[in-house]
Amino acid sequence: MKITSHLESHVPRPRPILTHKPQDPLSLSPNVPMRPFSTILVLLSIILSGCVSETPDADPDEGRLSDPTVDPPRPRVYDLESGILSQEWSVGDWWRYKVEYTSGESYDAKIFVYDEDGQYYHITSDSRDLILRSTIQHHPNLTPVEKGTLAQSIHGVKVEDFQWPMKNGTWTGPYRDTQATWTTSFQDLQTGKGPVPGFKTEMSFPDGNPRVVHGWSPVTKWFTDLTFDFDGVAPVDVTVTLQDWGTNHTGTFPLVEFIDHVHRPFPAYTVPPDPANVPGGEATDTFVFQEEGATLMWVMFAGAGGPGDFEYSLGHSGSQASHSFPWRPTAAGSYFAWGEIEGPPTGEWGVTGTGSAQGFAFLFLEAYEVRTTEGSLPME
Repeated sequence: MKITSHLESHVPRPRPILTHKPQDPLSLSPNVPMRPFSTILVLLSIILSGCVSETPDADPDEGRLSDPTVDPPRPRVYDLESGILSQEWSVGDWWRYKVEYTSGESYDAKIFVYDEDGQYYHITSDSRDLILRSTIQHHPNLTPVEKGTLAQSIHGVKVEDFQWPMKNGTWTGPYRDTQATWTTSFQDLQTGKGPVPGFKTEMSFPDGNPRVVHGWSPVTKWFTDLTFDFDGVAPVDVTVTLQDWGTNHTGTFPLVEFIDHVHRPFPAYTVPPDPANVPGGEATDTFVFQEEGATLMWVMFAGAGGPGDFEYSLGHSGSQASHSFPWRPTAAGSYFAWGEIEGPPTGEWGVTGTGSAQGFAFLFLEAYEVRTTEGSLPME
């Protein structure tokens, strides 16, 4: 699709309007001399001839992207040469997304601004399950949103999914532990309420494979859609699509706080030249679970070049409480598992991960203490 670099507002030029008034003495009075009257007819014919022969103005709506949030929908004109600035948010702004993971989980939930300070908008969801699930793969990202840039953090690294003012182009920046490249173009974006004008952006790693593809519109003020792929190889891991959006969200909602106790990988392995050579390893760690009434969330990521045996184990040092989560892949692939333990005893816990597989790639262990309270909008 060809995109004009500069769109200007177009207002059709007013055309002459001819009126015939019976009381007009020039048209009715017999006492008016013929020559002035014929002159008037000539002038009128010239005007009419000009109206008929001139090239019609272009349709001002042609090629424009409609804004469905107004009634009736009307075109919006954007200056793509100067770029489009981010839109300010307010407490209560909300977006309803359909979120689908290839692991099978699916959510239809709101994400909204519940608070703000001088630097950030603070967002959450009305679905606690989505809050927990999104923490694992960081999409949708529910960390604080920086004002002005809409940047968010992943593992302490500031990720700038936008470059303001937004315009057709490319930029580079950090994404976790690598440098990524973003490429964006102005186009028509689809939402549950119809098309809106905005930018489709693709973020790729140095291997050239896209990891994140998203849409942003000044109409919706945030993502219209988003896909995330951990390794850049199909299928994508997360698909997010915007169904609806609005302002002044009200009601109660879960406020979830995560305390990151364990977040560590095994050393990486490569596929051995001899398939019979089955490398493996073990990782152990301990942490202190602090609060009564909180829950313990565990996460295991694993990858293998062939059949193998992985296990994540949790044990409490002062009691017989223990939990084991095995995975025995029958083929090559990557996998993650997660769960939540309610009411675990406080004190010291041990976590152990073991892995053995043909072409053992990685095993990553996580453990979080999860505290949930209740918030409400409007805030008291």
